[in-house]
Amino acid sequence: MKKTLLALFLFYNLTSCSQSLIIAGDYGAKYGAVQYQLTLNPDGTFLFHSYNKFNGGLPAEPSISGKGTWQTEKNIVLFSMDEQRDLDYAHTLIFNNSKAVFEGKSTGIMGNGTIVTKLTFLESDIFWLEGIELKRRNT
Repeated sequence: MKKTLLALFLFYNLTSCSQSLIIAGDYGAKYGAVQYQLTLNPDGTFLFHSYNKFNGGLPAEPSISGKGTWQTEKNIVLFSMDEQRDLDYAHTLIFNNSKAVFEGKSTGIMGNGTIVTKLTFLESDIFWLEGIELKRRNT
């Protein structure tokens, strides 16, 4: 009986300590005519697009993009990029010094994982990015 209780206690502690955080995925938002899309890849890379969808405007769909790497510290996602590798004609946004806070919800029967549902940019050298809230798609 003691061995069974000990085994159950150890199993419970191991599963509660092994919670995983699922951050990688697609995020987006639409503010008026401006649409934002962010993809956080599981390998630690990201791709960001901002589209202006003006009806009847020229050009019809101008966009600006950026790419680089991301990592987490507690509940903060830190974005960075190597300007030699990640900056090119199609990707002109410099994401160095950009930070976003994430909010999540527990998943699973025992709450063994957390899936991030929203990212909010706190700081960025891209002035218009601060305060942008991106919601996870397909959760």
